[in-house]
Amino acid sequence: MLPLEVVFDVPPEIVRGLATGALERVGGVIRDKGSKQVVMWLREGAQIANNSDLAGGVLRSVLNLGSGGLSSVIYGALDAAVAANRHNQIMQQFSALSNLVTMVGGIGVVNLGVSAVSLAVLVKRFRDIEKQLEGLYEEFQKDRNSYLQAGLDAAQDAATAAEAGDIENKRFYARQAIDRLRQARTLILDRTRELQSSGDNDNLLAHVSQAMQVDTVRIRCYLDNQDLGNAKKHLDRALTEYRDMVHLTVSKLLGDRRAVYFHHTVNEEDLWRYVGIRKWLSDRDVTLPFLLQETMLAERHDFWNQNIVRHIDAADKRRSIRERLSPNAKGTLESLPPHLLALAKSDAIIENFQRLEGFQSEIEAVERLGLSHSEWEKQQEEALAKAKINLAEHDDYVFLVDEEWLSQQSDSTAA
Repeated sequence: MLPLEVVFDVPPEIVRGLATGALERVGGVIRDKGSKQVVMWLREGAQIANNSDLAGGVLRSVLNLGSGGLSSVIYGALDAAVAANRHNQIMQQFSALSNLVTMVGGIGVVNLGVSAVSLAVLVKRFRDIEKQLEGLYEEFQKDRNSYLQAGLDAAQDAATAAEAGDIENKRFYARQAIDRLRQARTLILDRTRELQSSGDNDNLLAHVSQAMQVDTVRIRCYLDNQDLGNAKKHLDRALTEYRDMVHLTVSKLLGDRRAVYFHHTVNEEDLWRYVGIRKWLSDRDVTLPFLLQETMLAERHDFWNQNIVRHIDAADKRRSIRERLSPNAKGTLESLPPHLLALAKSDAIIENFQRLEGFQSEIEAVERLGLSHSEWEKQQEEALAKAKINLAEHDDYVFLVDEEWLSQQSDSTAA
């Protein structure tokens, strides 16, 4: 069994590990970069989990190391002690960003981990996102099919049976959901592959995102059916497919004139966000100086091309994504200039992919512990109960930390 401690703030040891690159965030988990051991899990409370406008609150957190937020490229060069001293500042930013919308160009961010929300909440979130998509893409509407709706209905029935303690019906409906969602996924991915050769990037974005959300529900149904083997097998296969799709989608969104991000009018935060996305696209563990040199040499021919910077010559368009999407900001994502809108969409689809990677990390962690999915959920419930936290009533997020790992870090620091 893994001893879990419930905390409301990211421990300094975690901040230090993220700052030095020893730890990495992948979806809803923080893990050791070398061994891939999970050391912290992020869990959503009811208000966040049930409100699709809040569900992606962590999307632009400074812990967003995987998709290359500001911290991922700058903090790695800082001394660990200096980074740890910035803990309060980091968490203030983390909390302040919880008001950012989740819908970006037809993308709804999936949940944080396999146990982060119940199957019922996961299905509700999927349907909330579908409602927001109504009328957004005509072609997307035509791709909706009976398999998808039947699969979601069966998943909802499985969740209802689970709440009632009806194990036999829960398994029956879960199997139905898995089969129908598999068929829906095939149709969505067929259309996705057709869109890859088109110029309709927003439709491509929406289709890739919906396919990943379908797999999120499908994998959760496997887990609710205590079928850890199939959950892992199908998720591994899906991640291989989606990595290529997300790479292609992000490359299309950023376009072939990326030198715009190095223009002097682009906010520094947005430049680093772009560099971080480029680092993710490279799929290599390269240093920041090497990446900057490579990027600049590849794009320097466009540095002084006035055609690609004509959208960023107004002062109000030089503000960062974070500033423009703050609770007090006016306007919508669509009011962003093209280069910033491309960053927002790229960040969102990468985050979707990394949430699935977080699924994979969590499933592997549970497998190494020799636990069933129900045993893992029970262990989390016991840790939450000990901390007197009921996620069904909690309106924020909490962190579950590996007590033994945290103790080891504290001991090494004291020594």
